[in-house]
Amino acid sequence: FQVISTTADLDEIANEYIITFTVEEGTRYTFGNINVDSTVPGLNAEALPDFFETFSGDYYSAKKVEDTILNITREVSEAGFAFVEVVPRGNRNFDTGTIDVTYLVDEGPRVYIEDIVILGNDKTRDYVVRREFDVSEGDAYNKVLVESTRKSIEKLGLFQSVKISTSPGSTPDRVRVIVTVVEQSTGDISLSGGYSLSGGPAVTVALTEKNFLGRGQYLRMAYSTGQNSNTYAFNFVEPFFLGYRISAGVGYERSEVTSTSDRQYNSITDDGRLSFGIPITEELSASVFYSYLRSETTPGTGTISPALSDDFGTYTHSGFGYTLTYNTLDNMKTPNEGFYASLTQTFYGAGGDARYLKSEGTVATYIPVSEEQDLKFFGRVRGGIINQFGGDGTNSITDTFRTVDNFQAYSKTIRGFDTYGYGPRDSVTNDALGGQVFWNATAELQFPFPLMPKSMGLSGAFFADAGQLMRPGSGTLANLSVGALPGQADSDSIRASVGASVIWKSPFGPLRFDYAYPIAKESFDDLREFSFGISSTF
Repeated sequence: FQVISTTADLDEIANEYIITFTVEEGTRYTFGNINVDSTVPGLNAEALPDFFETFSGDYYSAKKVEDTILNITREVSEAGFAFVEVVPRGNRNFDTGTIDVTYLVDEGPRVYIEDIVILGNDKTRDYVVRREFDVSEGDAYNKVLVESTRKSIEKLGLFQSVKISTSPGSTPDRVRVIVTVVEQSTGDISLSGGYSLSGGPAVTVALTEKNFLGRGQYLRMAYSTGQNSNTYAFNFVEPFFLGYRISAGVGYERSEVTSTSDRQYNSITDDGRLSFGIPITEELSASVFYSYLRSETTPGTGTISPALSDDFGTYTHSGFGYTLTYNTLDNMKTPNEGFYASLTQTFYGAGGDARYLKSEGTVATYIPVSEEQDLKFFGRVRGGIINQFGGDGTNSITDTFRTVDNFQAYSKTIRGFDTYGYGPRDSVTNDALGGQVFWNATAELQFPFPLMPKSMGLSGAFFADAGQLMRPGSGTLANLSVGALPGQADSDSIRASVGASVIWKSPFGPLRFDYAYPIAKESFDDLREFSFGISSTF
């Protein structure tokens, strides 16, 4: 690939320049033979192919060559060879359309880092940048590891740009590493809302700071209010706990809900969480957490479903869990391409009243359809299941799980339906019962608005959603069958909708306006055809 020429033509009527780039793509090559050649005494070169990211037959990629160089450099450095350099040598075969690559591992010059200087961080404290380095003052200087550090600093999301340069030290074998950063705004104030016929208007206001007091810490406070609910949330994360590359977070949420036509009960819930996150690879991370939840549930003014009759009073959850996340998205707020997957499991039974395992997973992908037309496809599948297990000798299995703790339908899972708007429901009292199993899927095509300048940040989307919420639980069905008001309206019907969206990259963050039309529904479902709020993928 190469740029052939660049021209600039002035349009005097519009008073603007038209800049034209002429490029030549050339032939697309694949990797041929991949080898390693080492001149370092005592180095086991036969083990180095295990760290290759380049493989014969794959399309040639300069990034994969860079990743391989970084992998080999780290492995060799950890083996005690601090001054080794890895240089790729390519041999292009025009006839076969392949490129043979040999990685040369050789002794480099013995140069040490005299000091590391951070410039431009008026708000951010020095150690927030410094702790991203895998090397420190006095260590051997390795250009590859320093370049890897630059990418790590960029991923913090605190700076517009990051530049790393060097200057001579006090002696010929010393070098100064200079990091120059340009800071950017790290605080967000977001507003989202919606309106439904059953619940009226709902508004959420959130304040987020990703660089709290310049320490690189994450802080979020949010308040949500609706006609029948209020929610207060607080989250704080320290990304380097006790100086280690382990994040530690604490969160608290209080939810106050009053009865509606969909749920004839009131509840006040306090939920606290302590979590620790560990990066495994550049794309894979894990976190473990402890959660304690206390709720008080009281009857509402209407007739309550027999399925909910045993759920009143004070109930506690105490449990441990973990989350595995694999993420290759190029941008979490406005992705263009990449893959995302997560799995969360919570075991309730470490004290408290609840005894069950809750599992939830998400898989999503962004795929560019046409770079010329700026079209991209977004697909996502989510699912969850709750598994009850035996009592503790005092309580039976039906006492260790409540119907109100089932998965519930939310407006963002299948657009076009309101919160508590679909799924298992008591046909007599109209109470939404939820389910112990759910899945939903989304397919979406995003495109730029025609005849609109790109600077306005407007784009559109066509989407289709589908899903199920089912299996309200054996205890739930038993209560319905013997209750004074038996009956169940639905347990496993598939719901689906199609619609269109307007997405705006506003100064407050990506805003989204959705209109959805249900194409598979039941007569007793509650609908919400229009909604708006902060654009969110996960």
